[in-house]
Amino acid sequence: GFEARVTGNRLNFRSGPGTGYPILRNLPAGLLLLVRGQDSSAYWLFVELPDSALGWVARPYTTFTGTAPVMPAPPPPVVTP
Repeated sequence: GFEARVTGNRLNFRSGPGTGYPILRNLPAGLLLLVRGQDSSAYWLFVELPDSALGWVARPYTTFTGTAPVMPAPPPPVVTP
């Protein structure tokens, strides 16, 4: 796998690749991420946290510069009016 570190403080760790997906938690600067994949735009990274949680973060707020396998996005959340 690939490694990256969080560069911004309180980086949003989301359930999917986009701001429409819920924030699962905030990640501290310096946290080590295992990059498992990316979305088709390469903006969002699919990562594993040290506690094995899986989710998505925005690449610009990490040190990741490589290319990861493209992963399918989970279904978007259902928004009820």
